Amino acid sequence: MIRKVLPVFLSTVILLSGCAGGNANKAASGPDSVTEPADSFSDDDSGQPIALTEEYWEARLGPGYYRIGTDIPLGVLDIRAVAGSGHVSSSDGTLDIDMKASEDGPESMTEGALLAKEVMAYYNDDGFGDLDSVDTLTDSEMQEILQSAAVTGETDYYPGVGFMKGVILTVTGSVKLYIISDNCDVSGMKKRTLIGDPIELGDGEYTAGTDFDEGTYVITATGGIGSVSKSDGSMYAYMGSPAEEGINSEKLMNLTLKSGEILAVRDVTVSMQKVSD
Repeated sequence: MIRKVLPVFLSTVILLSGCAGGNANKAASGPDSVTEPADSFSDDDSGQPIALTEEYWEARLGPGYYRIGTDIPLGVLDIRAVAGSGHVSSSDGTLDIDMKASEDGPESMTEGALLAKEVMAYYNDDGFGDLDSVDTLTDSEMQEILQSAAVTGETDYYPGVGFMKGVILTVTGSVKLYIISDNCDVSGMKKRTLIGDPIELGDGEYTAGTDFDEGTYVITATGGIGSVSKSDGSMYAYMGSPAEEGINSEKLMNLTLKSGEILAVRDVTVSMQKVSD
């Protein structure tokens, strides 16, 4: 098959070649977690390929910022929304989609998302799925399907995606993700460690480097319901304690605040714990 060239606007719906699904039969028991899918991945630190160890990993992730190789292992991932709704994106542009938990449960996949992946498989000629299901569509019909998926961009299930080491996966909104992989490098993860004592903050605006040290923090709501945001508008989280699943969240993971950036806290009290970057 001759490989076709995808238009630029389809970049938000990307299927990487050689994907392998996770083991859906294993129960979700993982805790909240502080490319090119194939038999090896390139490590951006060395530029050399790394053989995957085919280890098993699973975790439930809420709003936050997760680095591949630190918070999430390098490998082939299946991503499911199991509660709430929100946006999931990667710093390399591989993933940029809205995800919402399905009333039918986490095993389902929206028809539009599945068809979009079938079309991407056809373009990439990577053997994913039943290519006969899209083989009769014209190029314009395929592009219309993918453009629609890119605009609406909502699914509850995105299997077989991989990222390069160091890529940041950003999760916003109230969505709770269950991420599973049986083809990843768990032993190679550089996990974060806690630094110092937590800082308690109430209503107000706080400047990194003045009111607290710059760095990466896990923010936990300790009372009330309200918002935590950066004053420049680049980050907003609706938080509460206790959290209402699917509406707000109790934790915001791995938020990096540089010197001079202002953190605004409204109608909620929070505890900030610094973690290694």
